[in-house]
Amino acid sequence: MLVRTGWLRRWRDGTATEEHWSGLSPDCAGWIDEQGFVFAGADNIAVEYGPSPDPMDAAPLHVALIRDRGIFLVELLDLEAVADLDRPAFMVTIAPMPLVGGVGSPVNPVALI
Repeated sequence: MLVRTGWLRRWRDGTATEEHWSGLSPDCAGWIDEQGFVFAGADNIAVEYGPSPDPMDAAPLHVALIRDRGIFLVELLDLEAVADLDRPAFMVTIAPMPLVGGVGSPVNPVALI
């Protein structure tokens, strides 16, 4: 699942900050899992919106998807060109680095339109 919030475009324009950003709510976790998505990607810095309203739980969607459901998150995707194509469905492949014991990796996403 890919979500284009417009944050990356606004960042490039100089109108977005890392102080506040739009994104998915932690309440989306169950629905994302029910749909069978293996990853959720967005054009922002965290996939979920931020900052978290709960200072004791800085990234609740991360916990609900990655830890609890094994669903990967991909951040800072450049989705502008894909959005311009107006295609609601296409294939995406993502190749992370094979890091043993790692908790994150740069990826090489490819959209097959």
